[in-house]
Amino acid sequence: MKLFLGLYFFSLVYSVHTLHCLRCVSDSGQCSTTNSSQCETGTMCNAWRIDFAESGLGNGSSVIRSCMSNTLCAQLNASSSGITYSSNFGSSSFFYFFSCCNSSNCNNINIPEPDNTPNGLKCAACSSYLDTTCNTTVYCVGIQEYCMNYAGTNTTAMGCVSKSMCEAYRSVNATCSSGIIHSGNKAMVVLPAVIILFLITYLCILFFACNKLLF
Repeated sequence: MKLFLGLYFFSLVYSVHTLHCLRCVSDSGQCSTTNSSQCETGTMCNAWRIDFAESGLGNGSSVIRSCMSNTLCAQLNASSSGITYSSNFGSSSFFYFFSCCNSSNCNNINIPEPDNTPNGLKCAACSSYLDTTCNTTVYCVGIQEYCMNYAGTNTTAMGCVSKSMCEAYRSVNATCSSGIIHSGNKAMVVLPAVIILFLITYLCILFFACNKLLF
């Protein structure tokens, strides 16, 4: 009897700490699946999408449902309803959606697609990351409601970004405004960068490592 009681209570504890998540990878659509498997301790269910267009590299898209570390979910500020990042730097554009949740198969949500509807805002941009003049103009779409200016040691990035992208730029000296920022303008609010998003993009999409990173 004691053995059966012990096994019963063990099964209760195990069921509480066992998380199952939907898993799939697709280059379009919703990546719908019924494939569910157990995730490791310290992870959450997630659903995410990355779209990018890079001058000289082409464009790509990945729609993914999987497990993601609690730490990464926190760094991305990803809730169960999700958070969207969008940018257009002229020579490159990015769209990111991330959601994280903590109950079995909770990542069975609708994953939004990029909104390419012009919103009336236009921003100064650079023809490349090495461009120091940056006299190109780009037209913002969807949730890209701010102009951003970032000047690093060897890199310059200017263009349209979403509010979420601005708020996430906390580690580099970037500026955001609701109107055009011209090169050299200092009268803006200091905000910093979502470097982790670019790392995910290049590791997961450009080097086709999604399966290695997530499965």
